[in-house]
Amino acid sequence: MKKALRMLLGLWLVAGSLNRSWAQCPAASSYATSTTAATCPSNGVIQLTNPADVAVSGGRGVPEAVYTITAGPAGGGYQTTGQSANQFQGLPPGTYTVTVSKPGCPDVVVSGITVNTTYTPISLIATVSNICANGQPGGTINASASGGLAPIQYAFVQSPNANIADNLLTYGPASSTATGGYGLFQVRAKDGCGVFTTNTVDVEPIAKPAYFTFDGTAKDCQTYGIKGNLSSTSDNQSVSSPYVGTYTLEFFDITATNPCAIPGGATPFKTIQATSQSDLNFDLAKTHGKFVVRTTGPCGDVTTFCYDLASTLAPIVAFRTAPSCQQFNGTNGTDIQLKTGYFAGPGSITISSAGPGNPVLATGTFSQTATETTRGVVFPVAYDPQGYLAQVTDACGVVYSYTITTPPGAGDAVTADVFYTNLECANQIGAKQTWFKLTGGVKGLFDSGSSVQVVAGPSGPISPAIQAFPIGDLDIYKVRNLPPGTYTAQINTSTTGCGPTSFTFAVPPNSPSSPGLTYNLTGSVQAFCGGTGSLAISFNWNGGTDVTYTVTNSSGQAIASNTSGVFTNLPADTYTVTASATTYCDNNFTQTKTFTIPGPNSVPVIEKKVGIICENGNTATATGQALFRFTGFAPYQFEISPSGTNSWSTIATGITASDYVVSNLAANATYDFRLTDNCGKSTVTTVSIKPLDAQTVENTLNPCNGQNYTLSAADFPGATYSWTKDGNPISTNREITFSPYQSINNGQYVVTITLPQGCVVRTSTANLNSGNCGGPLPVNLIAFDAKLLADQTVQLDWVTASEQNNAYFELERSKDLVAIEPIGRVMAAEGKALSGHNYRYVDTQPQWGTSYYRLRQVDQSGASVAYPWQVVVIRDEAYGVMPNPVLDQRFSVSLDEPQTAKVQLFGADGRQISLDRNALSSHRLELRPSSVLPAGVYVLLVEERGQSRSHRLIVAP
Repeated sequence: MKKALRMLLGLWLVAGSLNRSWAQCPAASSYATSTTAATCPSNGVIQLTNPADVAVSGGRGVPEAVYTITAGPAGGGYQTTGQSANQFQGLPPGTYTVTVSKPGCPDVVVSGITVNTTYTPISLIATVSNICANGQPGGTINASASGGLAPIQYAFVQSPNANIADNLLTYGPASSTATGGYGLFQVRAKDGCGVFTTNTVDVEPIAKPAYFTFDGTAKDCQTYGIKGNLSSTSDNQSVSSPYVGTYTLEFFDITATNPCAIPGGATPFKTIQATSQSDLNFDLAKTHGKFVVRTTGPCGDVTTFCYDLASTLAPIVAFRTAPSCQQFNGTNGTDIQLKTGYFAGPGSITISSAGPGNPVLATGTFSQTATETTRGVVFPVAYDPQGYLAQVTDACGVVYSYTITTPPGAGDAVTADVFYTNLECANQIGAKQTWFKLTGGVKGLFDSGSSVQVVAGPSGPISPAIQAFPIGDLDIYKVRNLPPGTYTAQINTSTTGCGPTSFTFAVPPNSPSSPGLTYNLTGSVQAFCGGTGSLAISFNWNGGTDVTYTVTNSSGQAIASNTSGVFTNLPADTYTVTASATTYCDNNFTQTKTFTIPGPNSVPVIEKKVGIICENGNTATATGQALFRFTGFAPYQFEISPSGTNSWSTIATGITASDYVVSNLAANATYDFRLTDNCGKSTVTTVSIKPLDAQTVENTLNPCNGQNYTLSAADFPGATYSWTKDGNPISTNREITFSPYQSINNGQYVVTITLPQGCVVRTSTANLNSGNCGGPLPVNLIAFDAKLLADQTVQLDWVTASEQNNAYFELERSKDLVAIEPIGRVMAAEGKALSGHNYRYVDTQPQWGTSYYRLRQVDQSGASVAYPWQVVVIRDEAYGVMPNPVLDQRFSVSLDEPQTAKVQLFGADGRQISLDRNALSSHRLELRPSSVLPAGVYVLLVEERGQSRSHRLIVAP
């Protein structure tokens, strides 16, 4: 009985203990929540209180309880690990769920806890005023910030880097600063929370520093009619008229022996306040021999140049022997031309033979008519191989004498010497204005009805033909907008019996000394959470003239225009920015690009994403990249998680760039990415890291003459691009714009796309032909590969993206890139197909050593296109020298062709050392120096089959 009572008592005690334990387990309703609103982006507070806990621990929370935030705002930024304290600090605004865990109790979930915010994200508008005020360089930057937590501090620094480290800046309360100079400045506003935002402003002079240039004609015996101009000191190009602001030009006389300087205390004999080119046209007495012009620009910059009137406007006669339409010999005549612009007319000319006795061959007169001034006067004379003497007497009685040499062996052939290129009238990418001088000639070339036209280019006929413009002494011509390559021009004359005469000339490849036109329209958007934003646009081009930017809204209304490219306080909308550059000719250049300022409730947008496995050559590696393009309210926070795990880690914060690259990702893996903007809104996307397919241009149709056309490569964020036309480099843009397209632009375009950090390289080819206007692009080759197989055969593989009118492919092989032999032909899989195909050919009898293979595509009309060479090496051993080090003054080198290879040995001092040769086998050559080699290091240079190889050779003591 007692035992039973003791058991009952034990059960009762256990039950009582359990009842007391479960009685201490709280319910969600037993927790009171209190919050403190965030006054900064992340300083909100949540506190949970349970009355039972208060009784036990005085409100500090029960020690054994663990509090964990298990849900919160999508943008993250809050603590996700458990803690014993019942208060969470440093929280961004949003709705949270907190889970309370206690030993022996089920978890309690407290949801719907909202942290409000009183914080408005800081925004900034920076403008520039007072540029060149009072003729002084620089301007004033004015900054105006809104939102944020007081106090607001400002920093100003001259730098092109909008992401400059914040600790390098000096902040203060002043919201404006005088720059004292020009360039890109970063303006940053920081609030009491430490949050900052940055504007980039471009402080540019309203007018370029310039100097005076001039030409003129003799109005009479005492006066020149001067036609002046202003040229920029930075690029020597003419300053566009009307000018921005007023240039002051002061003219000072100096003696012939004076240095090029304004004499102390001198008074200008002429002062001009020029606002346009017409202000620089004036009469100047011939008594002003040597003088100095001081030009003061609207921004206070000063240039000083000296001029000698007598030499600058010295009378020039442009004589020229021009054979008749037939053979230039003793039975046919000659034309001699006289340009009369610098002579005071009317006047006379006498042309004599330079031979014995100087018999007079022709006499004539000239006046100062517009035609004679610009095109000259023609004097037909008999052919004289001994040359000519000419004597000109102007209206003032001044006599000028000239000697004209008959070109040796001159015939009816015409040659053109390209001596200068510039970008003065270029408006096509990769093109330039080309100047050439004609020699030889055609009778009547300079008649009023004559012309010189470019009729064919590297890719065939040009229609319509391009006009060449005569310059100066009339045997010099310039042609606008020519890409590099060889051209055929045609001389058309109105002279009876003279048919068109053709000649060729070559436009040199683009290089630093002879550049083609380059341009790139870029821009950035700075969007503010309130729904406004700013645009910073830059048009980088080497055309040398001023650029005007115009912003048009989505309704087609032009709302702003300036020359800085910075537009502030714009409402949310999609804008089209047009950059217009005024060239010195009648072919102004424009480019457009669209930019979007998001609305106030917009989430960040990942416009483009792509995951790519990186390659080493043609071999995939174990890692890859994810490429992104963002739009929204920067700066951003970017996070990553293995897909589906919800295990987020931060990649970076403070991202302001629109293109972003994440590297070192596992190949074939899938990741989730979360982008959070400056307003606390987030976007999540998924990217898989996969191999990159072969790439093609985005175009599918051929261009049409006279219509705008844009040739586009595939778009990869952060990638670099390099275009060639017919093998000549022309552009580093993703797109090439033709405004409009002309037949001179026909040809083969190849783009090389290099992904960030060289992860992957791809090429795409487009063969443009406006003769097939609107028709599908022909064969688009996207890959061609030659590789050696284990059985010592060479496998050739190629892939097309599309084919139009394709007949067949021909495979060609060469040992030295000189002698080329066809080795096989593969018919087109489907000659009119718009889809692509895979092809293969195997060379079963390849050559030993180094060989080159290429693909030639032939269409149904017989026209063909050859693609770049691929190299294959077939050897039993590597190229090299043995023994090395050399022990007994003899060594051998492995070669493809020992009998024909060029082998040279050089000492450390660059001196060439004579060698004796002895062929050991068909692929190895024994060499022995003609004299004993001292111990040391030497270089053996081998040249064969279009290649050069060098070997480091050590001669042992």
